Amino acid sequence: MGLALVCLVALALGSLPAFAQGVGISPTAAEFDDTLRNGEYYRTITVINGGSSDQVFSFQPGGDIGQWLTIVDTEDRTQELETITAGANSRARVLLRLNIPEDAPNGTFRGVVRVMAAGSGSTQGGNGAGASVNIGAEILVQAIVSGTQVIDGKLIDASVNQVELGSFMRINSVVQNLGNVRVNPQVTLEVLNPEGTVVFQETFQQESIFASETGAVSAEWDTTGQELGDYRVKTSVRFGDFDVGEREFDFTILPFGTLTRQGELRSLELVVKPDPQDLGMMHAIFQNTGQIDTLAKFIGEFYFGDKLIDVLTSEEVLVLVGEQKRLEVFPRAGEAGEYSIRGKVNFEGKETEVLIMNFMVAAAAVATNGESTTGPSTPSAGSSTQAGSSTPETAATPEATTSTQATAPEKDDGGVAAWLWIVIIAVIAALVAIIFVKRKSIPGLKPSE
Repeated sequence: MGLALVCLVALALGSLPAFAQGVGISPTAAEFDDTLRNGEYYRTITVINGGSSDQVFSFQPGGDIGQWLTIVDTEDRTQELETITAGANSRARVLLRLNIPEDAPNGTFRGVVRVMAAGSGSTQGGNGAGASVNIGAEILVQAIVSGTQVIDGKLIDASVNQVELGSFMRINSVVQNLGNVRVNPQVTLEVLNPEGTVVFQETFQQESIFASETGAVSAEWDTTGQELGDYRVKTSVRFGDFDVGEREFDFTILPFGTLTRQGELRSLELVVKPDPQDLGMMHAIFQNTGQIDTLAKFIGEFYFGDKLIDVLTSEEVLVLVGEQKRLEVFPRAGEAGEYSIRGKVNFEGKETEVLIMNFMVAAAAVATNGESTTGPSTPSAGSSTQAGSSTPETAATPEATTSTQATAPEKDDGGVAAWLWIVIIAVIAALVAIIFVKRKSIPGLKPSE
């Protein structure tokens, strides 16, 4: 019975860490070989949140080269990040940036980046000793600084699109920078007719590709005014004087209308909810599912209740085959209340289905200090939240409706933990009582003095 009691307590205590938030890092080491003074280098870092709720993580560079290291946004490398949020049981990505100082000597240098969950740190135990709580993980960093510039690269892949008369023939290539300096690729395009005569030749400058990274480059030719039929195209890529590689393709200029134009309006997303008398921002997510590149434009109607108050139109943008793009519109709200946007995407004479998005604009409340604040808004049933969701159009008109939705109580981990301890204590007390009763009931056994 005593052994069973010990096992029960150990099992109960062992289940408690399930309430703690976990963090994982990939990779756990970042190596930068053959770097140059004044060089800028990047590695992608993935932060994994293994917990059951959203978690904010902070970054703390350290070691000998801690001041050479910063964390930046994956989309905007000029935006430095101190923290990032990862959703429950999901991951978030950032870039680790290494800047080599101008006066750095040649040699091998080491550092570390600590990734810590919000609230991490040390707590003092009863004996005054510090205990680490939720500390996160570390990335070991090594940089080898050399004085030798290396320019090297590889043409990994290339492809050509299908072409109708009047559209652009486009070659998309994937190249890898294998050197230790940032490069600006040059792509040369040469088109030959069926007789082998060069009808077009041009070199296109591309955006920079950082050391040890892979990038996409492209070149295009306008087929307007050309003859229908078969052609050959040659493309080559260079990093300055270094020849990265070349490819050749045969393609055909087809009559206009031969290829299928098709697209889908995936969703409407309210990126910025407008305040009363102010602008908001909405993204219409359009995907080109056809066989040819297409120009696309969002056209929508903006309602206050059931009253049409504005027509929303985005700029027309080119969407390549298989590509997904965001078309931006900016609705301006008036007074507080329920609003809706219903719209579609027009792509070269064709249209998608209509999607509808509803949202609430809250009234401005006057705070005690006299400043104006905006109160919380409650979306109506089936309408979008601020994150911005959308639904396909139905037969219903965008009339203002009201509904009340019950909100489930938030999970109280503290209450669950307290309840668990109450159950454990009750079980322990019951087992102790059983042991005591049995000892008294055994004939000839005297109670302990």
